[in-house]
Amino acid sequence: METSDTVAHHAIAESPSSHFEEPISPTETCLENTETESLQPLEPLVKVTVFRLLYTYAILVFGSVKAVMAYRGSNTIPTTIEWISGVVFAIGFYWLGLLENVQPPVASWFFHQDYSRQVVFLPLFITCQF
Repeated sequence: METSDTVAHHAIAESPSSHFEEPISPTETCLENTETESLQPLEPLVKVTVFRLLYTYAILVFGSVKAVMAYRGSNTIPTTIEWISGVVFAIGFYWLGLLENVQPPVASWFFHQDYSRQVVFLPLFITCQF
């Protein structure tokens, strides 16, 4: 006659989960991959180019000036700024942006060179100077 301890031992030994191997931990698989492959720096999803920085800066400047003038009660200056930024600069940046896809590349320093590292470290550089 089997005791309750013996029955429990057989149930654990014959359970379906005991038929599987131990799972491999994520650190083991990562270590195996790093030994065989060299580590490469990741490419940024979006390039930070001079053209894109200029475009962003123009939007921030015109939007800020328009907001300040509107809060001060001026009616004509915000409308003029909106026309200048919304029509003249938008059309200019649109046509300039078409040059990003021209082959062979034109003005690669302006449209294609990625300055994301410099932009990320610029605030750190400025704060370390003071």
